[in-house]
This record gives sequence, C-alpha cells and structure tokens, in this order.
Amino acid sequence: MHRRQFYAGWGDVDVNAHMRNAAYLEKSTDVRLMYFIENGFPVKEFVRLHIGPVVMKDELEYFKEVGLHQEITVTFELAGHALQPVFGKKRVL
Repeated sequence: MHRRQFYAGWGDVDVNAHMRNAAYLEKSTDVRLMYFIENGFPVKEFVRLHIGPVVMKDELEYFKEVGLHQEITVTFELAGHALQPVFGKKRVL
C-alpha cells in the first residue's frame, strides 16, 4: 500500500473552510501518479509508450470533514499487475 501525507491548503477548501469535493479527487490523483513514479514508471514513460493510467470510476465516501491546514493521509492500493488491467483503490483518511 502506498501512503502519502498532505495538508488541506487554502486552494483545497470551500468558503466554509472544509475540503472541496474536487480536492479529494486531486489528492487521490497525485498519490496514484506518485505510486507509478516511485515504482519506476514516470510520466515520461507513459508518454514514450503512448499509454496512460485509465480511471474507470472514482468514488468518494466521507467519514468526517477536513478543515483548512488539517493533515490527511491518502493511500493507494494496487489491485492488478502488468498482464491484467490495473485497478487501484484510494482512501483519504
């Protein structure tokens, strides 16, 4: 499992100082790409091969509100390998 710590920054929050829906997805996307980069598959390799990660579906499930400057943990779990479609699960804690 791949794990990253983030803080909810000014651009991540709405007028109520709670993390925006899109910000959750943006953090998840960052962690997904960091996983590939740190495992020897940087973005330039996707470009060279004319391929890229395909996201079939993103779902959000909220457990509590995240406020401005609050630390969050995003995890990414790979659920496939090179000879199968690669699916991953992300979780923001």
